[in-house]
Amino acid sequence: MSEFSPIKIIASGVTTPLGPDSNTCFARMHGAMPEIKTVEITEDTSVLTASIDDEILSPAPESLIQSGMHPRYQRMLRIAQSAFADNANKIRITSATPVFLGLPQEDSAAAQEEQKVFIPWLNNLCGKVIDTTNSKYFPFGAASGFIALYSAIEWLNQGNSDLVIVGAIDSMQDPRIIQQLLDDKRIMVSDNPDGNQGMIPSEGAVFLTLCKQGPASKPTVIDIKCANIESEDDETGIKDKIAEFIEPINSLECDIKNTYPPLNGETHWINEWGYCMQTLYQKIDPENNMVIPAYSCGDLGAAHALFSIAAAADSQEYGLTNNASFIYSASDTAHRAYAIVK
Repeated sequence: MSEFSPIKIIASGVTTPLGPDSNTCFARMHGAMPEIKTVEITEDTSVLTASIDDEILSPAPESLIQSGMHPRYQRMLRIAQSAFADNANKIRITSATPVFLGLPQEDSAAAQEEQKVFIPWLNNLCGKVIDTTNSKYFPFGAASGFIALYSAIEWLNQGNSDLVIVGAIDSMQDPRIIQQLLDDKRIMVSDNPDGNQGMIPSEGAVFLTLCKQGPASKPTVIDIKCANIESEDDETGIKDKIAEFIEPINSLECDIKNTYPPLNGETHWINEWGYCMQTLYQKIDPENNMVIPAYSCGDLGAAHALFSIAAAADSQEYGLTNNASFIYSASDTAHRAYAIVK
């Protein structure tokens, strides 16, 4: 982006284990009422997961059932449809609007299946209000929500339309994924602290509607940046690159009082977040409020970054937090991103 223009967040829709819509979800999160479930993997091992109850989701249309898509991916589309409807119910879309959608890593079966059907299927379901020609997918894992957001803001700044919808969806309920995380000792294991890095596999979808002009009461994305870090082997190199990456925030005339770190406590991310905090230390308020939504709703994967954005915007709009919020996200690959909401 050659020149950044602040963008208003005028509506949000969320489906997570905390509730079927953003109003319920955010109220539950602010009330610190998580729904974490124990899933038995073997006779000796159980893992903690955060799952969305089927009863809060709309039934899959017959066309989707007959498509031959695996029921697990059908479920992800149903989760996304719920969040999209939650968002759309709060605004009035009068012309075809593009959707910029973050997805799991491109090499995952979920991302490949969704790219084939999701936007056209959603467009038929919601009355053909989506500009399918200019809509885009961003299958880059945890940072994909921010990458989609960045591209959506570029689209608005180029004057292509008055509104744009940005979203992200992911599910980490695939038994193969859970087993891999279990093998890597990255997952929360009941009654077994050894090797536990605090990750709770979860699922969710988030959609936001953005515009360049909106009510003064609506929160604004005042800065966003996406970057690639080529190597993660040299810790000193990572530190220097992250410091350079987030240096532009020092020129912003705002007080950062809330920070949202990536994911929910894995050692890999604690180290990286520590580097961010060192660089931010002179900028943020001494009484900075650390907000970790993943402790309440689990690791939402690709949807995590946008959920943090939506939570920050909701908290500020309703007076639960004040000043600016800094949200950082990182994928398992080289993708890194941050945004500041005020």
